[in-house]
Amino acid sequence: KAVVSTQSTGGIPMPNKENKFEYEASRQVTNSLKEVIISQKIMETCSKKVIENVKKHMKMLKGNRSKIAYYQLLGKLDVSTKRVLEMAKEKGASSWLTTLPLDWLGYILNRQEFRDSIALRYNCKIKDIPAYCGCGEENDIDHSLSCKKGEFVI
Repeated sequence: KAVVSTQSTGGIPMPNKENKFEYEASRQVTNSLKEVIISQKIMETCSKKVIENVKKHMKMLKGNRSKIAYYQLLGKLDVSTKRVLEMAKEKGASSWLTTLPLDWLGYILNRQEFRDSIALRYNCKIKDIPAYCGCGEENDIDHSLSCKKGEFVI
C-alpha cells in the first residue's frame, strides 16, 4: 500500500480539489490591479505592498489547508504507515532520489536495489523475498533487516 501525501509533505496536489482555492487566491491578488484598470487611475495607487500581503495571506491559507488534510490523513493510517510517512517527510529523506549516480562514490543502485528502496520508503512489500528467514522465523521487512542469522545481515 503506497502512501499518498499532501502538499505539505511534498506530495502533488489534486487540481480538482485545489482549483476553487487557487481561483479565489488569484481574484484576491489581482483585485487591486482590477480596480486600477476600471478607475483608469495611475498605477501608483495600486501598492505592491498590498499585493505582496495578499499573496502571503493566501499562501498561509493554502499551507493551513494542506496541514489539515495531512493530519486528517494521519488519523486514518495505521501506526507503521504513519511512521513511514513521518520518515519520508524528514529533511534530506528524499536526497538519495536526486543524487547523481557516481560509481566512484558508490552512489549506484541497480534496478532491484532501487525497487526495494522505493518499496521500503512507501511501506510496500518487497518482491521475491522468501516467506521464511534462514533462522526459521516468518520473514517480513522488519525481521529481514534485524535478524542476525538471516541472509540480509550486513
